[in-house]
Amino acid sequence: MSKKKILYVAGYGRSGSTLLCAVLGGMNAAVPVGELKIIFAHYVLNSSCSCGSGINDCEFWSSVISDFQKENPGISLQEAAEISEKMETFTNWFSLRYRDSELERRYQTIWRSMIDIICHHSNCNIIIDASKSSSIACNRVAVMSKFLDVEHIHLVRDPRAVMASTLAAQKRRLERHGIKTTPFRGVRTLLSWSSTNAYIHLMSLLGLQRVRCRVSYDGLTNNPEDTLIEISDSLSIDMGPAIEKQKNGEPFLANHIFSGDLQRMKGEYHIKAQQPKWRLQLTLLQRVTAWITYPLARMYGFLKVR
Repeated sequence: MSKKKILYVAGYGRSGSTLLCAVLGGMNAAVPVGELKIIFAHYVLNSSCSCGSGINDCEFWSSVISDFQKENPGISLQEAAEISEKMETFTNWFSLRYRDSELERRYQTIWRSMIDIICHHSNCNIIIDASKSSSIACNRVAVMSKFLDVEHIHLVRDPRAVMASTLAAQKRRLERHGIKTTPFRGVRTLLSWSSTNAYIHLMSLLGLQRVRCRVSYDGLTNNPEDTLIEISDSLSIDMGPAIEKQKNGEPFLANHIFSGDLQRMKGEYHIKAQQPKWRLQLTLLQRVTAWITYPLARMYGFLKVR
């Protein structure tokens, strides 16, 4: 098998990372897995896999975890989750400066082992990791790049669309489960969107991770072929099979994505052009508030002044 590679989808949540993960999985020798950072915790919880089973019963993930435990008998799944979070979390930024510490050695053992096992069971040498850049994984690209071949894709989406999606999800949770809404959720989402994307730029400036390609969700859904060609050129990878799937109207299979949006539970994705729904979903005040994301939103082609 040729050299193993991770295509890492970074960015803020509700930006289409699961869709992009499945689309990138349309390449030859590529396996989409979703938010790989949380595999250990989700295995303990027996979360749902896109194949329709709980991941404890999923043939793919149960085999991966079984082999991991055989290869690493001294590391429990809970320990693996804790070590990963300690190295990757925002609150432990100095973990990026660790050199030859016991914590870093154990982290490298865990993820070298996991990557090898996933590649073995999938018979692929490219893993699509859509862990994004949440507070518990904002340093994941940087720490993994020390010992693995990681290509970093920065996914961005209009902050107004992200806010509308977040507020809609909060409303559904209230209606279905009685979960109370979070005060100022929309503003918090905008601030989190800004800080997450700003941190990615900061890490790039410091040389701790390098954005090889930036993808817009709107570009992916409305101009998929051009976007896939851009990814192919930027990362020097063959996106031909994925481009052909899109041209022929074939679905992109979710395979064994165990986290992300609920669409994955249908087992497949079709890229469809979408009109911005946020225009109807957000109030005038909420749309005005979105300008606190300037100038990053402007840099990405959003919040254009007409």
